[in-house]
Amino acid sequence: MGKHVGTGKLKVVHIDGKTGLNKTYYNNKSGYSYNLDEGRNTRVGRQKVVEDSHIDVNYPKTRPKNIEKKKLPVNN
Repeated sequence: MGKHVGTGKLKVVHIDGKTGLNKTYYNNKSGYSYNLDEGRNTRVGRQKVVEDSHIDVNYPKTRPKNIEKKKLPVNN
């Protein structure tokens, strides 16, 4: 991600003030945004689960209704 920020393709629009880990990037050309999520303990219903590090892909506001949100794995 840092490589693309350096070339101007992506812009950092938010950094988590508490941890400095979770960041949001915006693609100036396509309108997509990407949330880098370091993973955490969370709940699905009543069940506790550990969410691995991943990248959430957010489509532009004209996202078609039949396309689901994407979560891409992060290679550590």
